Amino acid sequence: DMRRLVFSSDLAGGPLNLYWKAADGSDKAERLTTSSNLQFPGTFTPDGRTLLYWEIDPTTRNNIWALEVSEPAATRQPRPLLNSEVDETQPALSPDGRWLAYTRKDPGHWQIYVQSFPDLQGKWQISTEGGMEPVWSRSGKELFYRAGNKIMSVTISTVTGFQASPPQPVFTGLSSFNVGTLLPTYDVSPDGQRIVMMKGERDAVPTQFHAIVNWFAELQKK
Repeated sequence: DMRRLVFSSDLAGGPLNLYWKAADGSDKAERLTTSSNLQFPGTFTPDGRTLLYWEIDPTTRNNIWALEVSEPAATRQPRPLLNSEVDETQPALSPDGRWLAYTRKDPGHWQIYVQSFPDLQGKWQISTEGGMEPVWSRSGKELFYRAGNKIMSVTISTVTGFQASPPQPVFTGLSSFNVGTLLPTYDVSPDGQRIVMMKGERDAVPTQFHAIVNWFAELQKK
């Protein structure tokens, strides 16, 4: 509803957990979760009642959880949604709330998958050569994801079940943008015609280095 922002923070010390705050800054941040694991927000259900997020567990690795934020703070209890020993992260719900896209680490590659929501029936692999950061178009008819230095897109049809077209590149050449992170780095405009991305600074290439000989001896003298 655009009234609140959910974010990860260590405001109370310890690992990054989930908080939310009024988007206009009119109130203090409220803590949503308390965990010894790192947590990152993913997506809301269309009715705004449930938040999907992912947590990094030392035993089961990346897992997707759900939190009913519509309930009173004292009774909110996170529940596991995808909690296997395989990395499952970056949940993204379709605008109608019927389809959950997420990133899963198969042997050798991260890939994009879709399952029905909330029953999690069926499983469709969307990416073919690796993928991360799934983002739905506002129409729900297109699903974007990132594959290395490319943004890919598939056309979605749900008239008779779930169907996805073969992936097609939207554009390439993203070597100067952030790559290789579990955190979202881009989003698609409501009309689906523009993409906004985070750009990282390129590391400067060193042209020389200095070697200090007998360094420990000099340290002892001091």
